[in-house]
Amino acid sequence: MGKFFKILIAVVVFIVIIFGAIEYFDFYKVGDTAVRHRGCKKFTTHVDSKSKEKVAEIITTMANTSTVGLAFKANHLRALGKEIDKKVPSPLTFLYIIFSDQKLANDMKIVKQSSYKYDNFCEGLYPNMQMDYGDKKCFKDNVYLFAKALKINQEKTYNIAETCGKQGESGNKDAFKPFVDYLIQQKAH
Repeated sequence: MGKFFKILIAVVVFIVIIFGAIEYFDFYKVGDTAVRHRGCKKFTTHVDSKSKEKVAEIITTMANTSTVGLAFKANHLRALGKEIDKKVPSPLTFLYIIFSDQKLANDMKIVKQSSYKYDNFCEGLYPNMQMDYGDKKCFKDNVYLFAKALKINQEKTYNIAETCGKQGESGNKDAFKPFVDYLIQQKAH
């Protein structure tokens, strides 16, 4: 019974993280056609304060709640994800909200300590980052703007993001993990 219970909890936690906290990324609608035919969504640093608070709540909850505890917060996190999805225009803007705030950047360092949480975060990031990568010029422009806004090396940031995008073309859902690793390295203490 103990092993079954552990597996059941792991499945519930997986569902919470994927469909709740990371629902912002709306990966149900992403496919090869979407990647090729999507318009360019411009990166922006201008996001309303309520959206920033919701992103902060999701990241802080992920950082400070056990994987089992996240199961009890699934509905709330799911609702936050849906609200953020409507207000935050791009995955780079979502990442900017996190990494422009020292506390949230540090929380991401904590999330990274749990491979389960971190892997699911990065896999949740993949679809929209890959979709943005589908428009190479727009992606490059947005990554440069993103890096400039975070005051990190623009060329290095773009090179890492581009490499991740190329890796993602093969369907590797962990493709953007090195990009998030880099952001944590640059912005977390």
